[in-house]
Parts: sequence; structure tokens; C-alpha cells
Amino acid sequence: MNFREITPADFDIVSPIFQNCGMENWEHCFPTVLVWSYRYDIKIAIEESTVFLRSTEENCNHYIYPAGKLDEKKSIEMILADAKEQGKKAFIYGMNEEKMNFLKENFPDTFEIKEDRDDGDYIYLSEDLINLTGKKYQKKRNHISRFKRDYPDYKYISMSGENLYRAKEFEKRWSREYVEEDNPDLAAEAKGIARLLDNFEEMNLMGAMIEVDGKIAAMSIAAKISDDMVDVIVEKARHSTDSAYAMINREFAADKFADYKYINREDDMGLEGLRKAKMSYFPYEIQKKYTACEI
Repeated sequence: MNFREITPADFDIVSPIFQNCGMENWEHCFPTVLVWSYRYDIKIAIEESTVFLRSTEENCNHYIYPAGKLDEKKSIEMILADAKEQGKKAFIYGMNEEKMNFLKENFPDTFEIKEDRDDGDYIYLSEDLINLTGKKYQKKRNHISRFKRDYPDYKYISMSGENLYRAKEFEKRWSREYVEEDNPDLAAEAKGIARLLDNFEEMNLMGAMIEVDGKIAAMSIAAKISDDMVDVIVEKARHSTDSAYAMINREFAADKFADYKYINREDDMGLEGLRKAKMSYFPYEIQKKYTACEI
């Protein structure tokens, strides 16, 4: 297979394939993969209308579960052959239970398969995050009330070509203030977000900002995963603006996500603080996702 750099120009080919592949996770949302391609050096190959994504480590190649028109068994065989050609083992991730069972049935002695809780996407009902009804969301409603009381002149701004420069300025300022030089994840994410903003309209992205005292205090960017689900890729806020995260979360959902049944807020990467924050919004489901390591 001929792997190469991922570019925004791949969106028109890859997104329709991903949106119809039946795997509603961040690994099959093209703009999200584009962001993380900077951190993990993810490369792309498109063979017979099938998308292969690969990153390389010392002893194995990591592949996102392939999607497209090729026979599924043949796609996995192509991954195994590609890894073997490089003298490495194959490691496949981003698969749901259906794909996990497919590997078990068709490659019974080839992979060691495990559930990866740290990679499980947090799925929320859109109506829950829009309405925040019930006792369980009382604290979230309190945060929003406090924000409105403290910043009565705040503005909600929907991202568009005319105001993207403000989102870019905010992202640069946020990175200068909060990204440490020795944090490769956030540094690479910043590069990916810049690429999203540079291609915002071309990739049919959704975005919003909160303005306080004439300055952007928070922003968020999302992309369609399927007709039922949207993926929140980016959410940033000034730490000094109390409750800004709660405000952008709710306002963005109310403005853009009413036509989607589910909101995917991605995984927690096994980070305790991030897990606590995501659980505080009471997910409808934490997706079970699996990895397959070639034996």
C-alpha cells in the first residue's frame, strides 16, 4: 500500500466513506484524525475506495480499523501484509464490538483482542446537553447561571468565514498561555486545530465562540460523524473565566446539535481528571472499543 501524508483535500473522499461505515467513533471522523495526525504521524492510503490509516512505532504498525468497499477480510489481510513487509506486527484499533467479533471469527489465531476502556468514546443524548434538565444537571445549570450573572454582556458567536480570524487568534493565545513546551500532545493538537480553522468551510465544520468583555473566552469545533451523531473535536476556554467551559458546551449544543440524536465527546485517554469531567455530564453510553494486537 502507498501511504502518504493526510491533507485536508482528502476530506471529500474520506468523509463519505467514514460516515457510512457503521463505526461512529472519533477514529472514523476525518477532521479528528487530521488533528491527531500531527501527534502520531498518521499516514493515509486509499485502495479501491477503502481508507487505511497507519502510524508507525518501533516494533509495530498501528492501524485504524479500515473502512470502505473492499472485502473486509481482504482489507485485514492487506494490513497484515503491509506490517510484515516492514518487519513489524500489526496493531488495529478503533473497532466496535461488531468488528471485534469479525476478527475473532475470521482470524482466530492471529490477534490478541482486548477492550480498551481508555479509548471508549463518551456518547451523550443531545437533548440532555441542550436542556440540562433534572436534578443530576443542577450543578451544570448553576454554572451557567453564575456565568450569566458574572458576564451579563457576553455574546455567543457562531463561527463563519467572517470571524474565523478571531478563533485563530484565541487558539494562538490559549496555546501560549497553557501549552507547556514539553507537552507534545497539546503542541501537536494546536497545529491540528490551526489546520481545521484554515479549512473550516471546506470540511463543513461547525464552530462557536463565547465573547466576554470584547475578547473570546471560549471556543468549540465539531464535525458530523453520521446522520445521528456529531463529534466535538475541540473545546477550549480561558481558565480565568469562570464556568466558560460549561457555557460553551451548552450554548454550542443548543445552537448546532438539535438535529443530531447523539453527541460524541470522545475518550478520556485514561486521564482521571478528564474522566471525571466527562462523567459529570452523565453519558448515555461509553462506547466499548477494542484493540487487536498481532500475535
